Amino acid sequence: MIHTSPELLKFPDIQHGFFEQSATEMPSLNCAFVNSESAEQVHAQRQFMIKIMRGEETPLLTLKQIHSATVHIVESTSQILPEGDALVTRRKNIALGVLTADCGPVIFADPTNEVIGIAHAGWRGAMAGILGKTIKAMESLGAERDSLYAILGPTIQQSHYEVGSEFEELLGSDAHLFLKKSQKDGHFYFDLPHYIVMELEKLGVASPYNLALNTFTGNFFSRRKALQKSQHPLFKGLCNLSAIAMS
Repeated sequence: MIHTSPELLKFPDIQHGFFEQSATEMPSLNCAFVNSESAEQVHAQRQFMIKIMRGEETPLLTLKQIHSATVHIVESTSQILPEGDALVTRRKNIALGVLTADCGPVIFADPTNEVIGIAHAGWRGAMAGILGKTIKAMESLGAERDSLYAILGPTIQQSHYEVGSEFEELLGSDAHLFLKKSQKDGHFYFDLPHYIVMELEKLGVASPYNLALNTFTGNFFSRRKALQKSQHPLFKGLCNLSAIAMS
């Protein structure tokens, strides 16, 4: 299954999707070329999913994600992309993608000025400013915040995201907005989706749209779920694909 946002479906020239693990009808999608997976098989998996999204084969660009605030502007499908966690472009018929397994995939679109972007926002990247830097990169291509849409896809929800006491210090005076005490001493449940949405609002995005899909309980790959079920070796390399393209 592919999840979409009604906010962006109003614009037929913009295609986007947040994919469940069953959407490929193929072997599990890999974040990287691991174990016995060949580069050709991984490429075929990703192309199959993008064809579902767009109805035709389309080049898909992704990054080696490092939980950073690094954004790259895409000018060409032949562009060699280094490490980073967000992509933006004005180019049509190129799909931009991120791979997640509990972190927040955020799709950006300015249909008026024809600029799109996508970001991988885990807590490290979100706190480091990946969302603001993605928006600034889009503005450098002509986007305007007043006409910007931002959609948060499948992300681990607060009830399943337990963290340590260091998050109190990381969040400072805002900690009470995002942390709820857990049953364990010195542990909390962190509301990453709420943090991402509030950051987008602070950045001037009028109405960030949160699909409120939980990777832990939904039909998605979840690192936390795999760890809880002692399936981490089986999980290695698996992820959820989110993507956006423009015609």
